[in-house]
Order: sequence, then structure tokens, then C-alpha cells
Amino acid sequence: MKVLSKLVSVFVMSVCAMGVSHSTESKAAGAADEAQIKALFADLMKSIMSQDTKAVVSHYAPHGFMYIDVSLPRAYYGIEGAIYTWDAYFGLVVPGSVKAEATDLHVTVAGDGKYAFAYHFDHYQDKLKNPNPSLGHLLDFTNRATSFLEKIDGRWYIKLEHNSFPLDLATGKADWKSTDVRELPKH
Repeated sequence: MKVLSKLVSVFVMSVCAMGVSHSTESKAAGAADEAQIKALFADLMKSIMSQDTKAVVSHYAPHGFMYIDVSLPRAYYGIEGAIYTWDAYFGLVVPGSVKAEATDLHVTVAGDGKYAFAYHFDHYQDKLKNPNPSLGHLLDFTNRATSFLEKIDGRWYIKLEHNSFPLDLATGKADWKSTDVRELPKH
């Protein structure tokens, strides 16, 4: 947890230190970093669709990774939690049935190009091995995702991944489609 807190502090300080003026060189580097990060998420989705846990977790930082997923428990510290979660999901679905897409991907790279923040919505569709009405939400769902990334030896890795679903506070039910609300509901 101390490592995560330190990384977030460094990221915030780096973003604040970016200042108003940027050289053409730093803008080009930032654009290249953003393109690499977008490619990372596109490749991550391909790995998910191939249901290859090893390929999926290769996108996560080899050390100091933290996974706050929609599944229990509330957090995993280390790559083992991601392996456990992806193996559990892939174990529920028919091989070759997963479709995955990261949509509305927004990336911010810190001034020194070592850290980045991304938020996106991950849409999944699949077929369950054993159809079960209580797992029907897994057939087509969209979760919110935020990721903190670190560039290690010239390559971007996800250092922290946080996935969630909106929750209706009045009913306690999750919005499995994670839909946008353009207008706030009236009480």
C-alpha cells in the first residue's frame, strides 16, 4: 500500500509540474507514450478474447501490482490476484466466446513520461459453460476501469487496475451495463 501511495503522489506531482509550455519534442514523446498505452489496452483486450491468462497478466507490472477488481476480495496485491481472477472468469465461459473492448479510453501521461493514468469502460460479451440465471449478468456487461501505469525499461505496464460497476443506492443493485445518465434522476 505504501508503494501505491508513493506512486500516486509522484504522479500527481509530475502532472502538476508539467506546466503550461511544452517543447515540440516533449509533445511528440507524450503522443508516442499515449499511442503505446492505447496499443497496450488494445492488446490486453485481444489477450482477454483469447482467454490466455498469461498473456493478460503480461500487461501488468511484474512488481508492486495492485488489482482492485469487481470480484472478491476488495483488493489483491501482486500479480497472483490477477491470475486468480482471470482464471476464475475464463473457467466460467465457453472457450472462444469472449468478446472484449475498451471504450472511451482517455490517457494522461505525466510530464516526465514515466507515469500515466487511464480511464475507460470495458465491455464484455460471452457464453457461459453452464447457463445459470444467477450468472446472467456475465453474458453482456460493461465495467468502469481506471488504471495507473508505469513505464519500466521503456515499456508501459499497468501498475494499478481498478474495476467497478455503478450501484443504485436506493436498491443496492449493480448497473451491469454501466450506462451513462445524461440527466440526474429526480428524487
